Amino acid sequence: MATNRGAGDPLEAFKRAGTVLAVCAHPDDESCGLGAVLALAVSLGKHVSLLTCTHGEAGITPTWRGSREELAATREGELGRAAEILGVHRRITLEYPDGLLSETDPEALDRECLHMHGWQPDVVLAYDPLGVTCHPDHVAVGESVMRVWGRTPNPPALLFWTIPDHVAAVMQDALAECYAGRPATELIPVDVGPFRERQRWAVAAHASQSCDLSPQFALRLELCGPFDYLTSPQLWGSSPHGDPSSSEARLNPSNSIKEAT
Repeated sequence: MATNRGAGDPLEAFKRAGTVLAVCAHPDDESCGLGAVLALAVSLGKHVSLLTCTHGEAGITPTWRGSREELAATREGELGRAAEILGVHRRITLEYPDGLLSETDPEALDRECLHMHGWQPDVVLAYDPLGVTCHPDHVAVGESVMRVWGRTPNPPALLFWTIPDHVAAVMQDALAECYAGRPATELIPVDVGPFRERQRWAVAAHASQSCDLSPQFALRLELCGPFDYLTSPQLWGSSPHGDPSSSEARLNPSNSIKEAT
């Protein structure tokens, strides 16, 4: 493996990568958020692995009639089907309690993420530490990935899935829910238009959550069109919230990632 894998332009690192590790908090995060990007990665010949931190047992909807334990088992099956649709090559689900990752010992969570680096990924992909939907589990996983990346010798390239700040503002106003996005200077556009249909199939596999019917998912796709957006610590400055005054570390993501031709 090449040295200084995490150095340089993260866009080029993604294009060159042979292996990608996605780290998510819940079953369905890999589909609702990362789905199109993961399908794109597979189409480019990359070996994609998935680490999910919980079984999603707290995701009880009004139509669910079983126990939390039954929901966990159901969602694990849904996750398997969604991963197969997206082309994920291997995956593992950890046993952390859903909804409580922010209260989990951060060192324990970090050890789990560090252990997964034994899979030797060239790129690690996770939700933006801002949380995107402001879910504390998303924030906790993003922050853990950041900590592990920061203290790993010769780390892989690190990319986070995110949304533009103007999209977050529209969604927050329309849905009266919290959303966190990033300014254009911190975004890497990813052309995922050809993979939206596959993403929708994967989302529909999570039937217990009715994700494919969610107004949040529909509105985001309407606002983002054929693009998803990634970001990298190299674009932020000194903190996950970014530092507009720190321009010397910024990259120029003028060319989006596209499918193989």
